[in-house]
Formats: sequence, structure tokens, C-alpha cells
Amino acid sequence: MESTLRNLPPLKSLHAFEAVARWLSLPRAADNLFVTSAAITRRVKQLETYLGIPLPHRLTRSVILTDEAKVVPPLLTEGFDIPAEAVDRLKLDAQLDILTVSKGPTFALK
Repeated sequence: MESTLRNLPPLKSLHAFEAVARWLSLPRAADNLFVTSAAITRRVKQLETYLGIPLPHRLTRSVILTDEAKVVPPLLTEGFDIPAEAVDRLKLDAQLDILTVSKGPTFALK
């Protein structure tokens, strides 16, 4: 497989935007990523600056994605699911190497 360097925005800003798009709420996205709403706002603004387009329209208690932004979240979700699956497989492989031995109390005394 050929490897190329890509000019990508910070991963945290992509992750924040994906969460905002999934929940359509800055506070819920923040809770999901264990950061503050202010951090989510900063990261999304960072991505907007990088791309040069607005992504969500911020309302009082929610957000609405711009037309340009609506096509991106499924691709980001799929992109984040692939490494998550890889990590899950690594964890499963690590668990397969663990041997658990149990014994009854009478046997343990002897």
C-alpha cells in the first residue's frame, strides 16, 4: 500500500465536528468527548477556519448543519469506526492470551 502525507486539519477538530453533527448539540458533543462546550466550539471554529466555510449554524439549544457540512459526517463516522474496530480487535487478541484459573476453597487449602 502506498503511503502519502496528507494535509489534514487537526484530528481533534474533525472528531469534535463529527460529534456535533451526530448529536446536533454542542453540550451533548462535549459530554460525549469528555471536554467542555467551549473546547468543542474552539475545535469546530478551528475546522471552519481551516476549510474556509461555516459548518454548523449555532442556535440557542442546538445546531443545524450547513448544506456543505451535511455530506461530511457519515464519512467522518466511517473514518473513525475503522481505527476503533482495529483497537477492539487488538484488545480481543490481548484478552485471548490471558489464562484464568479458578479453584474451590477446599482445593486451595491443600
